[in-house]
Amino acid sequence: MPVGFLNRSQQVQLSSFPDTINYNDLVTYFTLTDQDKGAVPAKSSATNRLGFSIQLCALRFMGFFVKDVDAVPLVIVGFLKKQLGLNEAPDLSEYGMRSQTRTDHIKAVEKHLGFRPTDRSYEKNIQAWLINRALEHDRPILLFQFMAEKTLSFNILPGWSSIMQFRMKPCGR
Repeated sequence: MPVGFLNRSQQVQLSSFPDTINYNDLVTYFTLTDQDKGAVPAKSSATNRLGFSIQLCALRFMGFFVKDVDAVPLVIVGFLKKQLGLNEAPDLSEYGMRSQTRTDHIKAVEKHLGFRPTDRSYEKNIQAWLINRALEHDRPILLFQFMAEKTLSFNILPGWSSIMQFRMKPCGR
């Protein structure tokens, strides 16, 4: 029987940046390498270059893209802005005004970081792996976190909406 288990508050919490980012995480996940900087679209506006960098670092840090780059903590914006050589922080509400820009950025970031979409064989393997974890733990939110960590460790990108609607199906179906 399918089970949805995340309430709205949990969905918001799990789909956005934490309120605080410690310095070690900031340096580890938000420092742009030379290769990262080379992936940033050079001919784009400052807003779109910063938005691209936020998406790149969000995927590396949290394992998903953020919908609302305007809500990214200022410490992250400032840290990336310096690395990009931007004097002023662009208005992030203008990021990806064309939906195609965001789509192009997501595809470019996925390719740059080596992420790939999930496939049927991975889905079966993760289902079996999760069933074993479910026998050890009875907290659905913990199973969700295990799945997110496992997925991220294999550079797999399941659809975020499908994760938020996480369902356990009986084996063999």
